[in-house]
Amino acid sequence: MRVWILGGGRFGTRAAAKLVAAGASVRVVDRDPAGLEAARRLGAETQVADAVGFLSEQKEHVLGPGGADWIVPAVPVHLAALWCLAELGPDRLVRHPIPAEVERAVPHALRASADEIYTSHADWRCPPDCPEPADRCTVTGKPRPKDLFRLLAELEVPTFRPFVLRSHQLAPGVGGCRPEEFLDLLARLTAHTGPALVATACRCHGVITGVLRTDGSTGR
Repeated sequence: MRVWILGGGRFGTRAAAKLVAAGASVRVVDRDPAGLEAARRLGAETQVADAVGFLSEQKEHVLGPGGADWIVPAVPVHLAALWCLAELGPDRLVRHPIPAEVERAVPHALRASADEIYTSHADWRCPPDCPEPADRCTVTGKPRPKDLFRLLAELEVPTFRPFVLRSHQLAPGVGGCRPEEFLDLLARLTAHTGPALVATACRCHGVITGVLRTDGSTGR
């Protein structure tokens, strides 16, 4: 299994430790060379680069056939949304405020900015090694509510269309996305015109970025 971890901080290094131990071929990308030293000691390959820029510049190599099997976003930004913004460019995709209806429609919403909201089924700190069981919450033991990636995909907000990238569990506490799902997200967003909600989510946690897809003629 070939895994590219984008971000070499605490979460990226932790993910590298688990995946290397599981026998995966791991490469960690971070713009700070010092942040890659721990991953290198674990046996991971490393590369100095900005995560978003790297994913755009190396799109065919990383996301295409023969590239990564999994991408682990481990940077403190919404990687999928920033990548889509970079790929389409400011003439075709710009950030856009998220309406208050979204906050009311998702669990435990935390608005980070006018165009970004974090959401979670949990109002507590989850254990770092949660195995994300499909039926019950690890902490409460109660039946799990609807998977958050499904809930976000079904959001009905006037004029806004949701586009969701699912994070799959690769190891306890480590989530990753399939390269083909990154490409599918971009293709679906490219075919859209108007306001949209770009989200990345697992069963329990997610981030939503508001964007506006334009026709490129006016930037609006």
